[in-house]
Amino acid sequence: MIALGDNNNSNMLFGQDQVKTITFSGKGSILPLTVINPITDEYILAGHWSMDANEGRVTNFTADIQVELYDGSNPHSHQFTNFRQAANEKFELDSDNTGEIRGHHRSWVK
Repeated sequence: MIALGDNNNSNMLFGQDQVKTITFSGKGSILPLTVINPITDEYILAGHWSMDANEGRVTNFTADIQVELYDGSNPHSHQFTNFRQAANEKFELDSDNTGEIRGHHRSWVK
């Protein structure tokens, strides 16, 4: 799980009903967080993301995540592109304005 921070750059449009299927464009920061890998030690992650959704279909999701060991060694990045939302899935918000996206993407490690 990655915590996505909102930089107030999103423009969310909600329909007149309570379905909460959404259309928006947004981008923000991936807040620094520590991930513990029992084999390779603790990593710190941070970066940026952008996403576009149209009536519950995610039309774009990209992320660029900078990664390094807790001591600052082994710096590298993970880039996520070409996201394709799973068929018959809708991106909807829960009552606390969070949602889950299922699909596939291409990732690169540099």
